[in-house]
Amino acid sequence: MTIEQPYVLSVYFQSKVYNIKIRYLEESEQYALGTGLRGNEKFDSVQDIIEFHRRFPVKIIDGKKSSDIHGKECYLTQPPHLSGQR
Repeated sequence: MTIEQPYVLSVYFQSKVYNIKIRYLEESEQYALGTGLRGNEKFDSVQDIIEFHRRFPVKIIDGKKSSDIHGKECYLTQPPHLSGQR
């Protein structure tokens, strides 16, 4: 973890665990998922990311499979209990 990527969202989907980096954008004091190469939705908190993706799917790409360039979509249905976050 770094200042720019302080958290990781772990998603269990289709019997696999996917880790998606959560970036902290210092200039806007917001958070964003992934590398920023695909979309750049910004959120005020990590909890806001989770709540958003309970209603709208998160795109999951398996970096180990070159055939998975379009990824899969899933909804976050059971968010973990968060404590000690900004």
